[in-house]
Formats: sequence, structure tokens, C-alpha cells
Amino acid sequence: MEKRARHRPTRKYPGRKRRIYVSEVDKCVHCGVELSVRPNWHMRKTIQTMKGPMLLAGTAKVCTNEQCSHLGTRYYASQVLLLSLPSSTYGLDVLAYIGWRHEHDQRQFVEIQRELNEKGIEINERNVGKLYRQ
Repeated sequence: MEKRARHRPTRKYPGRKRRIYVSEVDKCVHCGVELSVRPNWHMRKTIQTMKGPMLLAGTAKVCTNEQCSHLGTRYYASQVLLLSLPSSTYGLDVLAYIGWRHEHDQRQFVEIQRELNEKGIEINERNVGKLYRQ
């Protein structure tokens, strides 16, 4: 049986920048003990920004105090939300660009899509409308 091609193409960005954030909380808010960094990422994705593609990742910290009532509580890196929405693979600057061009400059989604494609951002007209509504 021959394997079928995927419907959604896989995008690869070999020269992308990396931004890895660690939780900004240093001590457990319940017991005051120093938190330890978890070895894996709680969130990792590649986003497209106006400055180019970027690998965005966040590392959590966890309370390891045996006497703490909140043992194992994870404190996540909130800085990742400054660059992209949780379920989006586009940066907030792309969302702002779409909103500005549509509202202020009265551009249609297909025109905005062409502009973004010329700037190197891979997006289709349907995603432009979806991002505008977000």
C-alpha cells in the first residue's frame, strides 16, 4: 500500500532564531523554598514574525519541598505569551499588522495575504481572516 502525502505541508526554517524562556518565579509562593528548573519544555513551537521565523520555548520550575502543601506545583514561563498567542503559530506583531491594515488602511484579506507573502511570511487568505478575528 502506497503512503499518501500529507494534506498540510511541513514547514522547516533552518536559520530560525531561538528564544527559550525560563519561569520568572524563583521561590515557591506557598513555602518560600527555591524552585528547581524542569529539564523539559512546557511549550515549544515555531512562530512566524515580521522579523522572520523563531523557535519559541518555555521552561517551567517546580516546587520540590517535601513539606510543602503544594509539592510538585509548576510555575510556567509567562514571557512566551508576549510573542504569540497559545494556539497560534504567528507572532503578535503579525496579528497587529493584519488588524492595522484591515481597519485603518481598509485592505481586504487577500491584499494583506499578498503583502505578508512578499515579506516572507507563509500564510493563506483564510488564516489572515482567522487571525484578524482573534
